[in-house]
Amino acid sequence: MSAPNVIPDAVSAKAAKGQKRTHSPEKNSDVAPKGDKRAKHVDSSTTTSTGASMWLLFTTTLAKRSLGFKLTPSKGAAAEGVTTPAAGKVVTAPAIDDSTIQKPNLTGTFDLYGMALPFLNSVYLPKGSSAVDPDALYKTILTYQAQSDRTAKLTIPADFASGANEGNFESGVFRDPMEEMPFEITATDIKEVAKLTFKSKYARPDAKQDVWNGAGIKASLEIEGGGGCGIASSSGSISLHPMWKKVDKDGNALELFEGTLMFKVKYGFMYSRKGHGSGQSETIDFWAVRAKK
Repeated sequence: MSAPNVIPDAVSAKAAKGQKRTHSPEKNSDVAPKGDKRAKHVDSSTTTSTGASMWLLFTTTLAKRSLGFKLTPSKGAAAEGVTTPAAGKVVTAPAIDDSTIQKPNLTGTFDLYGMALPFLNSVYLPKGSSAVDPDALYKTILTYQAQSDRTAKLTIPADFASGANEGNFESGVFRDPMEEMPFEITATDIKEVAKLTFKSKYARPDAKQDVWNGAGIKASLEIEGGGGCGIASSSGSISLHPMWKKVDKDGNALELFEGTLMFKVKYGFMYSRKGHGSGQSETIDFWAVRAKK
């Protein structure tokens, strides 16, 4: 099984400037949930332990190959052997039936998980099946969330409609090549969208599977403060809307969201001169759950 595109909670984008950086997560274990056989691969660019580098695999070329992301190599950067698997069938989300809309709470913090992760998409759409299983997907995501593993984290402030406050976005996918830490990324121009169209290779649940229709949210992404002298520019966007919801026997709401994000960074002369190429560019479709309190 391919290694997960997750980042440890202990790796924070808020590390103090000048502080010696470390790749090693402090609270995570490299013990996967029962039945999950993760490949142990040591990132040759670091000297960390096998477990630590395994959690950071998503930032390596090997991990991106295994997870099926299309790499956009920087000019002068090696892209040897990088291939993209055949694209799956694109399924357009069904039109929203206003009679089934339950207004979702689009504020707070969400943990995001890439749809390209085989140990998630194989649960949501089992091989040989035409029916999706959102309940099983939700439960599987919680096993990784319990270990503070995720692809990214998005925080939307409660008063985003006023435009006074910005949100935050964190991901080990987008890392400063010099500091070897995730960029500090802000979510700006946050807007609620009544009907958000999202195209995915995975179909939404149907009415019998507790589909959750409702308004979504869109925001722009950029590196906070411009990113310093090594960054020429950054831009991106993220959108998220409700997908599935049910209430368990104890009265707790179980919620799944889906969305997509795009982010690109253009490096300045200093980073390019150091051999880091011209920048980064990625598009990631994801599922999301509310972060643990």
